[in-house]
Amino acid sequence: EVFAGLQAYMKEKGMENTAPFVMEMVRMAGLYSDVGILSILYTARMENRPYTEEENEIFEVHPYAGYITLCLHPDTEIYALTALGHSRWYNGEGGFPSYYDRKKNPTAIATDIVYTAAYLESSTNTLRMRFDEQIDSELALTIVKENARTQFHPLMKEAVEDPSLRERLIQILEKGRKAAYIRIYRRVETA
Repeated sequence: EVFAGLQAYMKEKGMENTAPFVMEMVRMAGLYSDVGILSILYTARMENRPYTEEENEIFEVHPYAGYITLCLHPDTEIYALTALGHSRWYNGEGGFPSYYDRKKNPTAIATDIVYTAAYLESSTNTLRMRFDEQIDSELALTIVKENARTQFHPLMKEAVEDPSLRERLIQILEKGRKAAYIRIYRRVETA
């Protein structure tokens, strides 16, 4: 029922819309969501410091840049609205861009899932890409739970309350990231 709008949109676009294909669409939307960052020179990141006000304004353009980029090809167009809305709150009262309207997005549930995953990643990331301080995984999951219906989709509360999913998320956030970085480093080192 929650995915009905997304399934209808996928069917309209000529895509398979069974459960495995919907989950794959959500996964790919997550991978494509930050493609707009590629159009931004990341000076603050290179220097490992907080953004200046001007750099923050530039960063906040990345959802729109990603939207435009993904609309350029029919194979990625379905992910464009997720790129546009992945930094905006569920209720539209926070985040950016302010003109993103969740109610007009047939892929809104994918965007909500990607937004939650992006929040968990960036708030617990020791690289401090966007947050002043890293928080631990338990606190990040508690924030998702407490801010369901405002910042996060209401179903995200149920998701983070599920003991097996919660345990898996903590494992990924605390140990999975490090393992992924090591694998990437080894691959680059041997190339």
